[in-house]
Amino acid sequence: MEEITKKTWGFLRETTENAEKAGIDKATDLPRTGLNEYLSVIFPETTDWVHDKSIGELNGKKSRCRPDYKSESLKLIVEFDGLQHYTSPDKIIDDYEKKKSYENAGYKCVRIPYFIQLTQSAVKTLFGVDVSQPLFDPRFPSLNIEKPYPCSPAYLCPAGIARMAKEFRLFPEQYKTNVEYLESLNEPFFTGVDLLKFYYAKEVVMNIENRIIQIFHQRNDDEPESDATAFLYEFEEGIALVTAAHVADDETICVATKESFSETSPKYEILTGIRVKSKMPNSGFRDDDKRDWAIICLTDEIKNALKELGKEPFKGHVTKYFMPLYVSGFPVSACKNKTYDNKRVIKSKPYQYYNVEASDEIYSRYGYNKDEKILIPFHGGKGIYDDKPFEFAKFRHPKGMSGCPITDRNGMLVAFFTEWTPDKEFLVGTRIDVIVNDFNNGKYDQVVVQ
Repeated sequence: MEEITKKTWGFLRETTENAEKAGIDKATDLPRTGLNEYLSVIFPETTDWVHDKSIGELNGKKSRCRPDYKSESLKLIVEFDGLQHYTSPDKIIDDYEKKKSYENAGYKCVRIPYFIQLTQSAVKTLFGVDVSQPLFDPRFPSLNIEKPYPCSPAYLCPAGIARMAKEFRLFPEQYKTNVEYLESLNEPFFTGVDLLKFYYAKEVVMNIENRIIQIFHQRNDDEPESDATAFLYEFEEGIALVTAAHVADDETICVATKESFSETSPKYEILTGIRVKSKMPNSGFRDDDKRDWAIICLTDEIKNALKELGKEPFKGHVTKYFMPLYVSGFPVSACKNKTYDNKRVIKSKPYQYYNVEASDEIYSRYGYNKDEKILIPFHGGKGIYDDKPFEFAKFRHPKGMSGCPITDRNGMLVAFFTEWTPDKEFLVGTRIDVIVNDFNNGKYDQVVVQ
């Protein structure tokens, strides 16, 4: 490995005693550091940590649980999950049940995976605490295949790899560092890196599908038809729906309730209330709107309907992102209303298309501002339908994809899809920063839909 200046803080172990017993890591020349030492810096005023003692009573019942570290003053339990927590489905279930029991008893429970090192960023994510001094150097990978203690995904059970991928989602930089290192070893059988990447990609897909929402349009007296896509975003003022302005200009758009996806009579909720949209161009035609964003405030009824569908909001967005970029939505070609026993129900296929971002030359050629828009080549990428995860296909037409989120490989929100270039060579999106800046500067129109 590239030589990096040795830091005081080393690979995490449960206690200082365990760290000293493990000694110096031969591959990196880094020490091991006990979790108790990290906690003393993260919570310098806390002195009531109890290590590996029976909790006694939990939720009114005697309990044999022995948390790694417990602070009564912080109402905090911290567990260090070593390799054995990822090699048995029974152990994984037991960990989840313990965490739930701790939380029901009023404790916050933080579980630290063995492959996540306590960098300043990781401490912020896990504990919500800013530590001023440098901690673990994030450039060092945690996973390895060196005997006698290999700890790569190849040595985990399938449920353990899935758990690893899910937990890596909160730490994209450490995921990237570890994957690149495992790939550099060129030992796929012993690293299991392809399995980790598969489960990680699956986790990203599932995460996005919980956030995209199918938008329907009421056409005369017929059943509403799939028309566009939207997603939930958590603003400072609360959670709202985000889509393209040309979609929100239609006052009849609606969302489906949970019943519409089973073989019962479908039910739709019209999106009434306040809609905040990018300013209409002087021409009076939305086709001339180069920003094309809309925020739809939600009624309690709509919020409840979306909650029943398991929808969750994006919390923030990024301006620095990792390729490829994913465009996720409901193309009309894959979304149909079907009849069962004279009852119309929705049969939709969430879809993801992915490719790398267009070059700077392409932005210049089409006259787009890279600070405001994002361009993704429509040819050369791949697309995945949720019911055919191993088959790749492009959606035939962007209808129905307007308003869908554009995310990076870590599932972080970057922009949303609004149009494609006239020659149908590139998908075009508006960056989320545009919405935030326009809204903060009062550059929007507001309407109320009754």
